[in-house]
Amino acid sequence: MKSSSIFLTCLLLILTIGDLDAQQLSIGLETGWSSSLSSNFEFTSTRNRRNTFKAGVNLSYSLRPFLSLTTGFHYLPQGYKHPTCHSEQEGVTNQLITKLDYLSLPLIANLHLGSKKRLFFSGGIYGAYKIRAVRHHKERIGGCRISDFGINSKDVRDVSGGAIVGIGYRVIEMERVQVETKLQGWKSFGKIDPYQSSHSLQFTVGVNYRLNK
Repeated sequence: MKSSSIFLTCLLLILTIGDLDAQQLSIGLETGWSSSLSSNFEFTSTRNRRNTFKAGVNLSYSLRPFLSLTTGFHYLPQGYKHPTCHSEQEGVTNQLITKLDYLSLPLIANLHLGSKKRLFFSGGIYGAYKIRAVRHHKERIGGCRISDFGINSKDVRDVSGGAIVGIGYRVIEMERVQVETKLQGWKSFGKIDPYQSSHSLQFTVGVNYRLNK
């Protein structure tokens, strides 16, 4: 119920922002790198992380020179990887990759600091709807059965939510165009299936276009 409420709240904000003063409104594209992991592994683990790209569309509104709100629609990749008990051909990496992909709706407040307000800290929440839950592995030549590693998509919750914290810097600012870099952490509220929660680190670059009347 909590995750569904977060998802609906973020969707409502997107619809609301569309009616605000266009001089304070900007739309943009964001893309970059995501490194995700499940709570079953140590946060510092590198071998168990799923590393892939992420992308999204943002809608931002400036409330004050030091405060802005950001929402939008993002492709949110989650998941992890780990060795299996398969027997593989020589030179083949014995790896199973769990891919949990979502359409997410973030709701983020940004606090801008400094004389030019280029540095900003972010915090917020997100709602996410599952669009895929699969596991990929190489063809085995022996060892345990492939069916041992199947995933039941029904076990992964259709709707989830979580928290976002991050830091960013506006590297380019022109009259209408802004280019920003961000480093963010996304962490689910509770478990996304009966066994684990998820979290990810994301480094992205975004280009925003300020709308004027």
